[in-house]
Amino acid sequence: MIQDMLTSIYTELTSDSVIRKYVGDRIRYYDYPENEDTNQTKMIINPLRPPQDQIGGSDRD
Repeated sequence: MIQDMLTSIYTELTSDSVIRKYVGDRIRYYDYPENEDTNQTKMIINPLRPPQDQIGGSDRD
């Protein structure tokens, strides 16, 4: 099964009550729309590098 790390991070952040209290549903991937209110707290999930396979060039499943 392939695990999407961005979704895992998003799920963990949204399950935290303190983060949910201050950020609500304003957690975005990569960036946020230009017309969005800039006076509210937001969290941007930005990957540090492109996705990589855990097993590369192997005969294993």
